[in-house]
Amino acid sequence: MDRPHVLKNISANTCVLCGVLPETHSHLFFECVYSSKIWSNISGKSNFHSPTMQWDLFLQWASANFGQRNNFSHLLARHAISTTVYFIWQERNHRVFKNQAKTVDSLTKDAIITMRSLLLNYRNAIPDAVKRDWNL
Repeated sequence: MDRPHVLKNISANTCVLCGVLPETHSHLFFECVYSSKIWSNISGKSNFHSPTMQWDLFLQWASANFGQRNNFSHLLARHAISTTVYFIWQERNHRVFKNQAKTVDSLTKDAIITMRSLLLNYRNAIPDAVKRDWNL
């Protein structure tokens, strides 16, 4: 909500997920208490650990570290990031535009189902540890 607030299209820029701090990209991904719990759940299940940093630096770091297309751990990390971002953004929009809200547990469950579907449709070999962790 940082841009609409600057343009005076809305009256407040408080994060709709936590209701405490101003909503910026860095706050929304993943400084917000709500979104950081979802990120922690998804990244933990993916066995992916990232340093804590602002959103734009995180994107640069991830881009530099997970670009190998044939490396399964890179693929899993990219799926974890994109799925988490998608579900957090979708939740944010549902709260803003539809007045609908999900709990952290519910949103995490939905994101995990999506990640699992992505993995089930993967055509190449999946490491046994990933199969076990994702119940594939």
